[in-house]
Amino acid sequence: MSTFILNIDCSLETAFVSITEDGNTIASRISLTQKEHAGFIHTAIQELLEEVSIDLKSINGIGVTIGPGSYTGLRVALATAKGFAYALSVPMVVTSTLEMMAYAAIEATNQTATTDSYFVPLIDARRMEVFTAVYNKHLQLIQEAQSLVLDSQSFLGMPQKNQLYFFGSGAQKFEMICSNSPNCFLNNLSYVSSLGHLSHSKFTSGSFAEIAHCEPLYVKEFFNGTAEKNNDL
Repeated sequence: MSTFILNIDCSLETAFVSITEDGNTIASRISLTQKEHAGFIHTAIQELLEEVSIDLKSINGIGVTIGPGSYTGLRVALATAKGFAYALSVPMVVTSTLEMMAYAAIEATNQTATTDSYFVPLIDARRMEVFTAVYNKHLQLIQEAQSLVLDSQSFLGMPQKNQLYFFGSGAQKFEMICSNSPNCFLNNLSYVSSLGHLSHSKFTSGSFAEIAHCEPLYVKEFFNGTAEKNNDL
């Protein structure tokens, strides 16, 4: 019997909802306008259900990204995911936005990345600040999620043997100032299938979130001042 999961991501500039069947995306909708993400979700979900000819009662679980990213987007997506999980009495699984991004980059470089490659998602947090983390090729976390003010020395602390792949909305501004060599900058990654695969994996392994207590992963407080520089990466 198939497992259907409804996935929601509003953490980045582009939002999406999707339905997966056994981890494979069978339908999706994308919103390109960040200010419209909140109004986009419910209409898009109804369109998806009609497209794949199933009703909400056929959904087995809800998957959602919890950040870091857009503060408003994270709250909207998580509230929506919780609402559907409660209403349908189904489990909810959560995925870090950075993990979702890293998964996409690992898949995109499957033929070129080595076992020593590191994957560094960069989410633009305005000015020269980003949200970031570091993963290896097996999606294992090497450096925890943090906010970081970029400068030319950022990430120089990484072992020289490790090829670094940078990607995400903050990668372009880092490419203009970085002094690391060699580096690879990845563009035009799609995260729809990545979230679908990760949600399914967590669902089948029973890694369910505690719906009542689940909170967005902001990394830093909404009213926090400018992040301190961290050149240990």
